Amino acid sequence: MLYFKSVSFLFFLLFSVPNFANNNSKINWWNLGSDYKDAPAVGWQIFTFIVFLYLIGRFAKKPLNEFLRSRSIKIEDDIMQANETMINAKNENSLLKKEKEVLINKTKKIEEDYIAAGKVEKKKIINSAKSLVKRIKNETKKNLEIEILNARKDLKLKIIKAAMLKSKIYLKKNITINDDIQLQKSFVKEFENIRIG
Repeated sequence: MLYFKSVSFLFFLLFSVPNFANNNSKINWWNLGSDYKDAPAVGWQIFTFIVFLYLIGRFAKKPLNEFLRSRSIKIEDDIMQANETMINAKNENSLLKKEKEVLINKTKKIEEDYIAAGKVEKKKIINSAKSLVKRIKNETKKNLEIEILNARKDLKLKIIKAAMLKSKIYLKKNITINDDIQLQKSFVKEFENIRIG
């Protein structure tokens, strides 16, 4: 339809424009030859151009239409593939977002679990340290009590030894041989009473 309109318009120009030109015009429409070399025949040029358009339309229309049709089909296919790719990309993007949310939640859960486990472990360590301190205090107290008892025993032994030494010295100075014999006899009697009893 467009082809027919363009050819009609060119025929209109070809046959109507010479009617509008006045006689004084220097436009050469149909004359040919060396006399008109400065003004070529415009009518023949338009006519050959119309014939050229007709031949192009006649012989190049089918291949051109076929090329344009195949190109439009290919473009439509490319657009459909691009749309499918975009839909797939959106789906993958939404899946990746969901996986990201799941991973973030898992990470938060792991972090919370580690924090909770750390708090429990901290309490265990503190309780263990407290019980260790308590045990060390008790052991230190027991060791001190034992040391005090040992020191008391040592002190008593030293006091007894010192008392014995002083009493020996005193006895050597103040006891006579008769007193010594009497003491021996009384010791033997006590010893016999203990054996008998």
